[in-house]
Amino acid sequence: MPQVVPPEARRSPPVSSPRRPARGSSACSTLRPAGLPATLRRPWIVRSTALALPLFFVALTCSLAFGSSGQPTESPTEVVRSTLTEVFRILEDEKLKDPAKLIPRRRMLEEVIASHFDYTEMSKRALAANWTPLTAS
Repeated sequence: MPQVVPPEARRSPPVSSPRRPARGSSACSTLRPAGLPATLRRPWIVRSTALALPLFFVALTCSLAFGSSGQPTESPTEVVRSTLTEVFRILEDEKLKDPAKLIPRRRMLEEVIASHFDYTEMSKRALAANWTPLTAS
């Protein structure tokens, strides 16, 4: 027959202290078995991992979509060299040296030069702080 303990002999349950649980243990660790992996003992890890993976794929997609094309671009020296070569070709052309061909020659030069210069940006940089007041008026 089981032994019966009188109510006076029973101990009162200990009063829980307001202290935090020990380091490495979870506040709800008594509800889960100890053999579970850390991700199940700490649900915030699962949430942050679940958020990090889609963000990684979004960043990867954006970097591939908006990244460089992989084709080498001309260096500034090559751009200047090709522009000057084209300008000198027009200036040295015997057919265009005729005074009657002055206007077509200038148009050809303007087309070659304008294809490599951004006149608006050049004006902004030259005028600096005065650009905004002058363009507003």
